[in-house]
Amino acid sequence: MAKQTEDPRQKAEIRTGLPAPKPPRNAKEIGDASLMFNGIIAGQEYNPKLKGTARIQQYDEMRLGDAHVAASLKVVKLPLLSANWDIEPGAPGREAQKIADFVKEQLFNGPTRTWQENLTNILQHLDYGVMPFEKVYKFLEDGRIGLHKIALRHPRTISRWELKNGVNGIEQTTTNGVYSIPMEKMIIFVNEKEGDNWEGKSILRPAWKHWLFKDKAELIEIMAMERHGLGVPYGKTGVGATAEEETKLDEILRNFRANAEGFIRFPQDFEVGMLDMKANSIKNPNDFIKRCEWAIMLNVLGTFMQMGSGAVGSFALFKGSNTFFLMSLEYVAKHICQTIDKYLIKDLVDFNFENKIYPHLTYDKIGTVDVAQLTTALQRAIQTGVLTVDPELEAYVRDAMDLPEFTGELLVDPELADDILAELDADVLSMQTALDDEAPVDDPNTPEDESEAEVDPAEASYKKMNKKTFIATHGAEVYMLIAGAKGVPLSEETKKKISDALKKFRNDNPATEKKGKGKGKKAANPALAKKQKEVKALREEARQFNGQVRRELLEAKARGIKLSPEDGAKKQLDIFNRKEEISEKIRKVQDEIETIREQAKATAAPAKEKAKASESATPDSLLDMFEAVTKELETITA
Repeated sequence: MAKQTEDPRQKAEIRTGLPAPKPPRNAKEIGDASLMFNGIIAGQEYNPKLKGTARIQQYDEMRLGDAHVAASLKVVKLPLLSANWDIEPGAPGREAQKIADFVKEQLFNGPTRTWQENLTNILQHLDYGVMPFEKVYKFLEDGRIGLHKIALRHPRTISRWELKNGVNGIEQTTTNGVYSIPMEKMIIFVNEKEGDNWEGKSILRPAWKHWLFKDKAELIEIMAMERHGLGVPYGKTGVGATAEEETKLDEILRNFRANAEGFIRFPQDFEVGMLDMKANSIKNPNDFIKRCEWAIMLNVLGTFMQMGSGAVGSFALFKGSNTFFLMSLEYVAKHICQTIDKYLIKDLVDFNFENKIYPHLTYDKIGTVDVAQLTTALQRAIQTGVLTVDPELEAYVRDAMDLPEFTGELLVDPELADDILAELDADVLSMQTALDDEAPVDDPNTPEDESEAEVDPAEASYKKMNKKTFIATHGAEVYMLIAGAKGVPLSEETKKKISDALKKFRNDNPATEKKGKGKGKKAANPALAKKQKEVKALREEARQFNGQVRRELLEAKARGIKLSPEDGAKKQLDIFNRKEEISEKIRKVQDEIETIREQAKATAAPAKEKAKASESATPDSLLDMFEAVTKELETITA
């Protein structure tokens, strides 16, 4: 029974639960982009000398026999060969990094040739237009498949770009035989590929005409120098000269040489001299040759190499041409990266990993960086807040300016633990505040007598409170003393009387007494008094720890000790752990103080209710009596 072919549209309907989209009309390709006839690429090149394998001979003559052509190729290749190439993970995470590390090892260290040798061969696709390689793999010791080599298959050996059975591939003809290599075994670098033209286009192709003319002009110049650069000796014999004399003169002219002691002796009627070949009347080909050399460099956008060789030169033109030249190198570098990513790295990942996280070949910089422009731009960006200095930015700047790599080790910073010590100070302050709220400690700035310090607040309350509220809060005697002053500033004697009256009133009415702040005023609760000693001991422990840590850091800096970022983090962690031991004690004491405070509140609640009842029990008759006495005093005073 024939196996039924699965319809991809039915798969789509099952997977999505929706009707599969209908393909558009004429979705399939109808035409053909191929330029090959029976495996031979034709119709692209009009010059028969530059078709097929004949072009290889022409390009070899150009790149091997002409200094300007060789220089134009080096101008393009050397920046690419000097760049730093690397493998970048295809995604964040350990698995992606693991895959990237494996590919990097295979590409840069696995093959029999170094990466620099392989890259040199890859860049020959610029010389010839194409450079094929065969991928050769090997089994590694751990059972995975690694890269053995990318074997060069020179374009001069490619006889067909299609296998005999019509399958994509190459047919290679060498002295050892004919080989058919399928396309899946190949990685082919093509410069400016158009359609299916696998032969590409050499970067020397547009310069071929100028190279040819320059070569012929140089030959003409050599012939001119040979014919006209040296004079031709001549001689005349006198009238009646014998045959022997003529033969002698011919021998003299034939052996004419220039040396330090050279001379000629001839009879009186003889004449010897040099003919003028009129060499100055011949057109000088130097200007034409220089124009051809300029065109050869212009072909690779390398005309900046000609700057200074003539009488004039423009710096602005140099900068502009250099920019386009670097752009052309970026194009070549990206093409190499994309080709290796698609045809080599993908294979390595598919062979060895289930997770298809494909890393990428990358490069960092091409050419040199204008240090002045870079530093100026960075300074402005940092000052305006566009950029923030971080290790990645520093590493880039160091690399761009060819500065030594930062090892990460720095002298010990005495401020290394400032944040940690500040946290400890905050913990101590929080503990002290919790205790002060319940049982304030001695304060040397507090007056000896608390009630004396409250004379002014009592005077201020007189202006804000009504008489009944003021008398209930501060007592009738204080009211009478302040009212008797009639707005005049209180004298020291009056203040003393008010202070005594406040003290007497508070002693007689404990419900109105405020929590003290005066010197020697201790917590009424014995448990809080005991906590004061613990708080004081912890404050001293924290102070000693603070000094000890700062001393350690200062001594380390004085000894010139350097720490890497990892060692610095470990040192901070050690200080933090030691700080946490003290902070844990502080938090324990603070919790105990809070517990005592809650218990004190619960105990004091009935007393507060009793005090409120006592305060509200002040008879109105007593207040009326105070008011009558006040009026009487006012009458007497008046």
